[in-house]
Amino acid sequence: IFQDSTSHGCTSLNRSSQGCTSHGRTSQGVSPELLFYAVPVESFIRSYRGALPDTAVLDPPRSGLSRTVRKYLAEKRIKKLLYLSCDYATLGRDTGELAASGYRITDLYFLDFYPQTAHAESLAVMEYVG
Repeated sequence: IFQDSTSHGCTSLNRSSQGCTSHGRTSQGVSPELLFYAVPVESFIRSYRGALPDTAVLDPPRSGLSRTVRKYLAEKRIKKLLYLSCDYATLGRDTGELAASGYRITDLYFLDFYPQTAHAESLAVMEYVG
């Protein structure tokens, strides 16, 4: 998901999520300017030519961000990242690499979406500080 001062967008491989969100847009009053792209994020960032976003929301699979995405974020210096993770090891790897390129964690939340299980999510809020 990305956002800049004039547009918003979302990339997802899951076409059913895209349809649900498109339906939710009309029923929940979501902005019609929100764009959906059902493509791998690596393909999206190679071809996207729009303005750089102010904020990126990252929710990768358990394996974490791909090397391509980590490199892209380091090079583009997006102002704010919201990184939702279900795996502490890949979150540590990815945030460590992003920190080395100028990002810092400003907030870190642990989210118990699945009570009474061993599963937990974490949300790292990062800002580019140079």
